[in-house]
Order: sequence, then structure tokens, then C-alpha cells
Amino acid sequence: MQKKSFDKHHRLKNYNDDNFNYSAMGSYLVTFNTKNRDPVLSEVICSSENPEDAETKLSEIGSLVKEYIDQIPAHYEGVTVDSYVIMPDHVHILLTFCVDGYSNKYENSKLSTIIRTLKTLVTKKIGYSIWQLDYYDTVAFADKSYDSFLNYIAYNPAVWFFKNKEEPKLK
Repeated sequence: MQKKSFDKHHRLKNYNDDNFNYSAMGSYLVTFNTKNRDPVLSEVICSSENPEDAETKLSEIGSLVKEYIDQIPAHYEGVTVDSYVIMPDHVHILLTFCVDGYSNKYENSKLSTIIRTLKTLVTKKIGYSIWQLDYYDTVAFADKSYDSFLNYIAYNPAVWFFKNKEEPKLK
């Protein structure tokens, strides 16, 4: 039996079942990177000496990404953007599908369509691609997972400092 495709050359999945439907109701944490991890989307700044107060200051391209993320619910019925952060070289988005989009057409899942469209709109607007071709997603199977996704997004700017061993730039 031939395995169903999940548009694998454009996404990295962490779920091990090739029959998982990425249009089904549920919450998904999606991460995608800029090409070569170029820091073109934002800068991480801090208003105090405490890295936990770190936040992102968007570049023009980052502001464009934000604009298109904010428009997702208007273009996809039953999809909410619960949280997101636009880091210098990657984006994390927590999406919830409130309407079951179950289909046997796994190749064109709602999740891959949303991410592909977002990247395409940014690319067309600026005139060149800044994106790596793939993305990574994690499915929230329980409230505990969902809450950990929210925390992951909220604290990502602070983690940026610790991970990169940088001192925060004071405002």
C-alpha cells in the first residue's frame, strides 16, 4: 500500500502516523525559519536588566508577517491564531482549528495551506523569498500540551538571550 503524502518536502512532522489529518480539529504549534536563519524579522530587546522582560521589535518584514498572521482567521473559517511570536530568524504560531476539515486529501491539509499561503504572500510583497522550504509542527493532544505551547511562545524572547548567550539590549 502506498503511503499518503503530507507535502513532505515542505514540512517536517513530528507525529509518527502517516494517516494523521492536519485539517482536523485541534491545536498546532507551527515553527518556520528564515533562509540561512537570517535575522530579518525582528530584534529581541529588553526594557529592564531581566531577560524575562525581553520582547521582539519587528522589522518591516516582521511587521508584514504579523499583518498576514493577524489575517488568518478572516480567510480560514474556524481557525484561530491563539498566540505567536516573530523572532529574528523564525516564527512560532499556535493555531486552533475549531471546525473539522476532515478530508481524505491529506496532501493539501489546511495546516500546510495556511503556512504555504503566509510564506507566499510575504514573498510576493517583498519580491524575494526569505523562507526555508519546510516547517515544523507539534500537535496539542491535551490541555497540558496547549498550555506549554502558550508558555513556549511567551518566553521565547527570554530564551533567545539564554540560548545565544547574549545580554539584552536595553531600550
